[in-house]
Amino acid sequence: MPEDRPRLVARSGGGWSTAAPERPARAADDAPFAEDEETRYQCGAELGQGGMGRVVTALDRRLRRQVALKRIAGDVRDRQGMAQGFAREAWITASLNRPAIVPVFDAGRDPSGEPFYVMRLIRGRPLGAAVLAARALPERLLLLRHFLGACEAVAYAHSQGVVHRDL
Repeated sequence: MPEDRPRLVARSGGGWSTAAPERPARAADDAPFAEDEETRYQCGAELGQGGMGRVVTALDRRLRRQVALKRIAGDVRDRQGMAQGFAREAWITASLNRPAIVPVFDAGRDPSGEPFYVMRLIRGRPLGAAVLAARALPERLLLLRHFLGACEAVAYAHSQGVVHRDL
């Protein structure tokens, strides 16, 4: 576990506490979860871009965790029409609950009015890159469980009437 993260321990009487000393509040009147919606997400480096959206790392200041934040790509012509499809994508993804499907945590509009949604941040490399890097058969066989997990996620989505059009 990273040094800068407190270890959670069970308290008598229920709930969780940190084994490390509590972090000091930012201000005397600062309450838990007081971060404004407009400043909640601090965007970082770009993770990727597709036909509709752009995904960046972000710090969720309210919950103090790293997340992935997706917004409509900057070069989209029909922003209004794209916003409808973008919202539909967020709603559909949020309705799918499987370990191999990245969960949606939040959605909203940034201060300029642009829609976004927030997902769990997954670190690592794409499966295709891992397959190319695996030279020997034993290395490739170890990747099989990841491929099967992706297949199971797609099968689950299909069973829910959802088709992933980027596959």
